[in-house]
This record gives sequence, structure tokens and C-alpha cells, in this order.
Amino acid sequence: LRSKIFNEQKTAIQHLKYIQSINIIEHWHVFAEKDTQLIFEIKRLKQEILIGHLWGRYKIFIAILIGVLITLFIVSQ
Repeated sequence: LRSKIFNEQKTAIQHLKYIQSINIIEHWHVFAEKDTQLIFEIKRLKQEILIGHLWGRYKIFIAILIGVLITLFIVSQ
């Protein structure tokens, strides 16, 4: 039952801001108790949210860096 409830809320959690998502996930750790499968799913969701947050925050800088590197490569030819 816990896994089903978590799976229903997972989509909503992913659309929240990073801090809000992490706070809810921490509550889920307490709710999961000793359900190892649910704990694994919670950890995986937490990692996905962190990666999404970092990508959203730094993708502009990565694109600029790649653009600069390509420009330097073209100019040096």
C-alpha cells in the first residue's frame, strides 16, 4: 500500500521546487519504515530530482562553455 501511495505522489513531487521535494522525500523516509523496496525507490527519486535540479541550474553555463570551446577550436584552425 505504501508503494502505491508513493508512486501516485511521485509525479507531483517531481514538479515541485527542489527544497520542497527534498522535504517531502525526507518525510517519506520516515513513512517507509523498513520497506527496503520503497526506500530504494525513494533514494532513486531523490537522485533523479537532484540531477534534474543541477541540470536546470547549470545547463546555460554548460551550453556557453561548449560554445566557447567550439569557437576556440574553429579559430585555432
